[in-house]
Amino acid sequence: NGIGVFHQIREVFFRPSLVGNLGQEMGALPESFRAQLTNVLVDWQIRFERCLEAAKSAGEVSASIDCASWATFFWIGWEGAVLRAKLERHGEPLRLFADLFLKSLRS
Repeated sequence: NGIGVFHQIREVFFRPSLVGNLGQEMGALPESFRAQLTNVLVDWQIRFERCLEAAKSAGEVSASIDCASWATFFWIGWEGAVLRAKLERHGEPLRLFADLFLKSLRS
């Protein structure tokens, strides 16, 4: 069910990502890395979109959400939260983003 999906998302995705770290260093990496990193992020967005669709079908998130747009929004915001958490050296930005993101899906 959708709640199980959200639990899995928290366990698997709510931690710092190597892809995000590499993306922040694009100026120092070969240009060929850009497409590869973008492809990984797009793959994650597609997977997350499927999770949101499952939660939507189960009635656990608003029926009016555009799952593709919300999945994109999530990954853009999540990578920002990861950066902030690294800067501050604690997980509060991650918890805040995750909590507000999940609450907004149910509105």
